[in-house]
Amino acid sequence: MTTRARQITRLFGIALVACASGVVHAGNTLTTAEALAVVNASEAAAKQHDHAKVGTFMSGDCIVSMGAAGGSGAAKQKPGKQYVQDELDAETHATDHVYQSTAPQISLENGKAIARLRVTETFTEQGHHVEGVADEVETLELRDGHVLITRIDVTPVSMTIDGTRAL
Repeated sequence: MTTRARQITRLFGIALVACASGVVHAGNTLTTAEALAVVNASEAAAKQHDHAKVGTFMSGDCIVSMGAAGGSGAAKQKPGKQYVQDELDAETHATDHVYQSTAPQISLENGKAIARLRVTETFTEQGHHVEGVADEVETLELRDGHVLITRIDVTPVSMTIDGTRAL
């Protein structure tokens, strides 16, 4: 993977994934409060760069879809497990990593929870300061009594490398 590809993956692939292990559900209807608890727990793991923990919050069939900036071009999709491995690999190349996100906006649609938030990440890789912003939409569903992320759609908003706009 090239340095530029790694930087883009790093910025827009550290999706905010949410969780199951901490939220067990007894009924058959997902609530906004449960979804918010899961998203907040996964955000805490992402901020700690605990990619292995983030992976435990995804369903086994979770898909991460990385869109093109401005909605141009086809989205690239990968299984959640591959996404987590890519993040673990990318972490070895970056320093001074800071991950921030807005408070998630949760809605319930067709028995699923949809979380919308904006992520900002900065890091240094091979001496270059990289900053990126992405909008993320996470789909959460009940699976075997647990709230799990089943899909993450990431849309890059901007990216700069050493202060020069790259996206």
